[in-house]
Amino acid sequence: MLALCLCFWNPRRVHESVVLGLLVLAVGYQVVKVLPYTMLMPKQVLATEARSDDANLRLLVANVLMENRKSQAFLDIVREYDPDVVLSLETDQWWEEALRPLEEKYPYTLKNPLDNTYGMLLHSRLAMIDPEIRFILKDSIPSMHMQLVLPSDDRIFMHFVHSDPPNPKYATETTERDAELLIVGREVEKRDRPTIVAGDFNDVA
Repeated sequence: MLALCLCFWNPRRVHESVVLGLLVLAVGYQVVKVLPYTMLMPKQVLATEARSDDANLRLLVANVLMENRKSQAFLDIVREYDPDVVLSLETDQWWEEALRPLEEKYPYTLKNPLDNTYGMLLHSRLAMIDPEIRFILKDSIPSMHMQLVLPSDDRIFMHFVHSDPPNPKYATETTERDAELLIVGREVEKRDRPTIVAGDFNDVA
């Protein structure tokens, strides 16, 4: 629009100059917003040094949608990508039974199937240390916490959450969702160890 306005701009028409000025302001505002995500700005998350394959972790996180019953399609995805750890969300008892074939390759499991769309199932081929299920803010919304032992014998802390989404009918505020993420964030901040927080945050921002 700015380019078109410049092509046809007549400085004698005040309203065209006003529109042109507003477009320049809009473009400037968008540039300021986008600039931090371009190559012109320094990286906030730097690339890690090369490590051996034994120190890598392949993680698959999937919200399967509780009413969905196409479990074979999900099992096919797991087999195709062959992750070390599979976290499935919105899993009820039906999904727990449907995903049991994973246990042949993923012997370490942590399960909390629920019929309220907040069920969680964790399948891992890596050993877990101190796995636990917590209910940080609500008795109906679980989260999972543990350490995983990589083939290199390195340990990595894992936090898996499925935060409560804002809902125009039942939960118009984002306070509880943000509070859960903040509580986990403060726990992570206290330790100087590799950590991954993953799941369904219901938080695009």
